[in-house]
Amino acid sequence: MSAAAWLLALVFGVWLLLTVLNQFRGWKLMAPIRRRDLFALVPSWTFFAPNPATQDVNVVIRDDLGSSKSPWRELDELAPSRWRWIWHPAKRPRKAVYDLAVSVGELLRDRDIEPELYSYDLAYLALLNHACTRHGSPVSQRRQFMVLRSRGYRDDRAPSIVFISWFHAL
Repeated sequence: MSAAAWLLALVFGVWLLLTVLNQFRGWKLMAPIRRRDLFALVPSWTFFAPNPATQDVNVVIRDDLGSSKSPWRELDELAPSRWRWIWHPAKRPRKAVYDLAVSVGELLRDRDIEPELYSYDLAYLALLNHACTRHGSPVSQRRQFMVLRSRGYRDDRAPSIVFISWFHAL
């Protein structure tokens, strides 16, 4: 093996070792390395977060067609793909929608907020903007979104409604 190959193997070996050590967040030896890692070259995967998600949150939308309402449909439905575990470009936008939906759901916990003021919350406005920019019926006049919570695809129970917005003009 050439010197360049040995050097490359050494660099990748050290990188792998640092990656493994970086998974243990309480270890003080990694703190100086984390501070100097400006480009996040040493990854930290948190598969088991302190408070892992135990429920799925979905956002569905429907349109006001004038004389009727369209059926509820998934806001960002994923096309089935066997390569999603390798290549999943929609992962981050879906995570953003998930976080916004959770934030909107948390508004309900604060009993001091009047229902009319929900529409001024940044998470609500961002989720509304995302919902209103999705393609719908050409005769649609207004759109409504709903946040649902479920226990996952293996649960037979119907999802519970967390939040239903008003209809908003498109």
